[in-house]
Amino acid sequence: MNKAGVKFGIIIIMTVMCLAGCSKEKAFVDSCDSEIAEQVTSIMQEFQKGRYNLENCEVFVTEESKKDGYVVRRMTFQADWKRVREPIDDPLIRGMLQARDELESPGEKEAAGKIINGYLVEMNSEPESERIETKFVAQISSGNETWELFYPFVQEGKETLVPFREYAEENWSEDAKKRMQEGRRRLIDEVEAAGAGEDEESDGVFPIVTSEPVSILTTEEEQNLRDEAMSAAEQCRELYKEAEIVYPETEYSRIEGFSEQQRKEVVKRLGEQGLVSVSDDMNMENYQKMQDFYSAYVSGRDAMVTVFSVYMDGNIGALTFIHRNGKIQSFYVSVGWGEGGVPEIKGFGSNDLEEIRLTEKGYFIYTNTETIAHGNLREYYRVKPLSDECRELTKKYIYGLSFVNYNMLVTNWDASNVEEILMPCMFEDIYPIYTDEPFKTEGGLIPAEIYERVMTTCFPVSVEQLREHCGYRADVDSYEYEMIFARQFPPFGEVVDYKQGEDGTITLYVDGVWIDYNSDYAFTNQIVVQPFPDGTFRYLSNTIEQKELELPRVEK
Repeated sequence: MNKAGVKFGIIIIMTVMCLAGCSKEKAFVDSCDSEIAEQVTSIMQEFQKGRYNLENCEVFVTEESKKDGYVVRRMTFQADWKRVREPIDDPLIRGMLQARDELESPGEKEAAGKIINGYLVEMNSEPESERIETKFVAQISSGNETWELFYPFVQEGKETLVPFREYAEENWSEDAKKRMQEGRRRLIDEVEAAGAGEDEESDGVFPIVTSEPVSILTTEEEQNLRDEAMSAAEQCRELYKEAEIVYPETEYSRIEGFSEQQRKEVVKRLGEQGLVSVSDDMNMENYQKMQDFYSAYVSGRDAMVTVFSVYMDGNIGALTFIHRNGKIQSFYVSVGWGEGGVPEIKGFGSNDLEEIRLTEKGYFIYTNTETIAHGNLREYYRVKPLSDECRELTKKYIYGLSFVNYNMLVTNWDASNVEEILMPCMFEDIYPIYTDEPFKTEGGLIPAEIYERVMTTCFPVSVEQLREHCGYRADVDSYEYEMIFARQFPPFGEVVDYKQGEDGTITLYVDGVWIDYNSDYAFTNQIVVQPFPDGTFRYLSNTIEQKELELPRVEK
């Protein structure tokens, strides 16, 4: 298995207490971590091959106990599941298409087409990349120096430990032939059900059963929101006329190679219509309407506001927040594009909200009552604008750095004590910041020339300090690649202000944003950097101050 670019983390959440005499046992148990991470990752990648690429893999321990002479670790595997197969290529859909072509009645063919498009719309609603976690159990025998992996299968409240690979083979492997047969069966059954459900007054459109909450909007209001989304998209149609549409002949479509500049133009065009619009790493247009909505909400008045988001693939999402009779809810409309840049609705629906909050700094954080498919418990928009200079400084100096994997950002340091932050694992994040290229390693080793050039440029350190603290191996003149020890739900940093020094340095004022803990001001850093004429730079020092949350602890 190619480990290049894959990150494994072992996150130890609980404190493990060892009594005297258990050091040998603990040493073996701890030595299993890397092997367990590699084997679980290998199995997970094996059974998703061709459907998903699993990236940024991490493994962490959530609970540890002893039973019948074994150390039992309950663990979690997390990874970014990046979709590599288009829905229309799914054997399930291919089976449906095959069955549709064999139907004789025009009415049945039309019904089948609607069913297939419904499946494609649902599949298309899945994000191209999603972070997913999988639970498993490691049973370790220090006496025999062996370990086994199990999947904790729960049925009717009773847990059964099933060998992990056996469970993966039975539940996660894909038999394309059987899946095509399943697609055929589903389509025929649903076409028959649709036909059976029609009566003399039926228009041939059959209902779709969903588990969505009861909307607090009227049917007319929902239709108006769908119409508004389509009208807004129509105003942007000119910006999509040269776009390359993938699968335009279906209700599932996306745009190939939609650029950042194109997204900016669509956000601006929507804003010119008086709409609230935004995209990743861009300021929100007409953000004052979000503030007005929140003011109405906190004063107990009914109100609603719609945010138009332009996604990386060019599609547009219209998310409306509603406060009515003391209840808060959201209603989404997803708009995609057909041949010639023709907009079309891909999906819509409602979701209950537990809480909404507009922070003083300008983050609108909303908490879902239930985590919706492919969503997070808490999600957010940055409402108040951030200067272009701060965004560029964040992108150049802060984006990609971690508050939880190493202590560069959670320790006060400068050239006098820089050795305190040197950890082998940090190179994986520093390298792409320095080179603007993804980090890769072969054979678990990083050539000393590369490692030392990057680190001595980016930090006030000597080669001798690096070789002492960062796993240098003289026999191969290389540094060992160390797996990252991570934490769940990491915060991210954003530059909110900066100061140019007379000596050419820049002091960055960075806020730690930790959405999962409902905070956009968890802690604040002052990071001093020294830019160089060739475009490279050096981090000179960091100071951090705790604000709304405690500082993350990093074990060195």
